[in-house]
Amino acid sequence: MQLNTSIIEVSRSTEAVTSAANLCWPRAIDRIQNKGPLIDMAKLWLFNSLYPPKLDGSPVGWHESPFLLVGDSHAEIFSLHKTLCTFRPSSRPQGHDGTIPVEARLLDANLRTGYVHSELPSEYADYTNQNGVYEVIVVKHFRAGGQPFRPRFSLYPFDSSKLFRDASFGVLPTALSICLRKAYMDSNGLGLNIGIPGLRSLVTEVLKLDIFNSYDWSDVASRTIVSDSGLKILIELLGLYPLEEGQFFFLHPGFAEILPSVEEETRSSDLSSLQSSLMKVFEAYSSLGAEMTMGSTFALQARLRNAFGVQLSFPAAKVVNGIMDAMKRSTIPMSKFLCS
Repeated sequence: MQLNTSIIEVSRSTEAVTSAANLCWPRAIDRIQNKGPLIDMAKLWLFNSLYPPKLDGSPVGWHESPFLLVGDSHAEIFSLHKTLCTFRPSSRPQGHDGTIPVEARLLDANLRTGYVHSELPSEYADYTNQNGVYEVIVVKHFRAGGQPFRPRFSLYPFDSSKLFRDASFGVLPTALSICLRKAYMDSNGLGLNIGIPGLRSLVTEVLKLDIFNSYDWSDVASRTIVSDSGLKILIELLGLYPLEEGQFFFLHPGFAEILPSVEEETRSSDLSSLQSSLMKVFEAYSSLGAEMTMGSTFALQARLRNAFGVQLSFPAAKVVNGIMDAMKRSTIPMSKFLCS
């Protein structure tokens, strides 16, 4: 499965509407980017946001940020996920749409495992005859109205090493990403309320599940989670979870909206410099008080000047303060509520 990533920019927040399903609908588009460090960062955010599906038989819910295709008599509802799984052949008859039926044991949204009847593109047929745990993109499909059916699962194996340009860690980046995402969604604000020991405990519990029974624990990758330094290398690979005072934080994509205000977006020549700029915005965000006041705007103005060497006017600093306040009061808690 080949995916292309682009970023659509709008001039102001009123030029876009965000639905209850977390989908953004732009009214006007200023610019489309398809290369550069911001695109590389967007891929990391996208990879991080995908989470295992629920396997309780319920239809696709709003918490899974679905896509809707509305017809005359029914609606087709899809949601995208990433997870880990094992395969085994299915006795069900083969379809006529280029897919083969498989029995897959998936890691689910509760970090447990369960079997589902699934479809796999025929070019991945060899996977059903091999032992091992695989990274997969899951498309969960449900129909409302007309002749409804139980949720259907289509699986697309992928290799995260192509995203991170490092093949030495196997499936561990996906396992770690899922655990960090769960810790973030279960917390308040941007802090995950866990550090290295808590994360290691969470990842270890996942790696004890039955889908890892045939995993090769003798390889170098599996030993990275044992040491603090090895686990930190894996976390730095994900690029989104800085460790501050013993606690992990999530580098929220909303911080990217601040960069044009300080003219920093165009100065970030690579992913590393962009992440450094986002960290400066995160530190400014963390310094804000509980209330948006004139004093907090002046303080933010000074902090951004010290961080980026740019003197924002008071109205511009007030806009940035408003964006950060909206993230703290609305965007972050609402997204967690909708995904709970």
